[in-house]
Amino acid sequence: MTNLHEQALQLAKIYKKTEIELVDVLQKIDLEKLFLKLGYTSLFEYCLKALGLPEGTCYNFINVARKAREFPELKQALQSGEILVSKARKITAVMTKETQNEWISKAQTLSTGALEKEVARVLPSELTPEKVKYVQEKRINMNFGVSEELYSKLKRVQDLECQRNQSSPNLEETLNALVDVYLFRNDPVEKAKQILNKSARKNTVSADGDCQKKVSDCSREQFAGQSEEKSVPTRVALKGQVSRVKQKQSRTKRIPLPAKLKHQVFLRDQGKCSQANCADARWIQIHHIKPVSEGGFNKLENLTTLCWAHHKMIHRH
Repeated sequence: MTNLHEQALQLAKIYKKTEIELVDVLQKIDLEKLFLKLGYTSLFEYCLKALGLPEGTCYNFINVARKAREFPELKQALQSGEILVSKARKITAVMTKETQNEWISKAQTLSTGALEKEVARVLPSELTPEKVKYVQEKRINMNFGVSEELYSKLKRVQDLECQRNQSSPNLEETLNALVDVYLFRNDPVEKAKQILNKSARKNTVSADGDCQKKVSDCSREQFAGQSEEKSVPTRVALKGQVSRVKQKQSRTKRIPLPAKLKHQVFLRDQGKCSQANCADARWIQIHHIKPVSEGGFNKLENLTTLCWAHHKMIHRH
């Protein structure tokens, strides 16, 4: 164990020393324009193609090499090992002759995140535009900025996922866990599946229960038949009056949709607008195909899902 630790220390020293030496060499190559004599159009192309460095590393070393030539204090801090190239790169955009000592001191004492925050405070960049593009057949690169508060919440969820699964989830896995929970609780299609499945299990009645229900229904029908024989004219008249009142009310008063019916509609239409060539999944509302005012009922076949714009357009026309 001690030997491995000593080996790691030695390699770290070599790494830091090699960084400084490369910065120094790149300064000289840039000053003499040696890359042009070697057939490269720029120092960046030379670093990328001749040295085989990654793009980000090329930018870092070139910027630091040029700033170190402009500010000897920065070069001295690099050579002494007080700061690394990665931190020096973060302050190159804000350093001036008046503030160089201040920024070198911050690079020495602050963490990388705190240093980035200080640089952003002095030189805020434009808000990152949202950008989504495919980078592989089934991989998408998403580029967007978030607030510090949101990032803190995301890191907290990442910590909780680590505790729950005894693993170290990356940000993609953390976002996936968040999205799964949100859809489970809020997606009307998912909720419909859960509730209808639960309802189907509850409605499974035993054979004895069915028999008892049938007997009870027969008894009620028999009693109703006896009562009807005693006062047929009166019951028919009252039934007609009640029917007319209900029909009138149904044309003027909207009865709220039962939750179960809503779930059935959302599940059938997959929570999207049913209009042709739309399929919008936002601002979704349930629409009566035959209006309630014209005798339309709250039945599955008379209901459909529409986006807010199509719903408003249909009612307007």
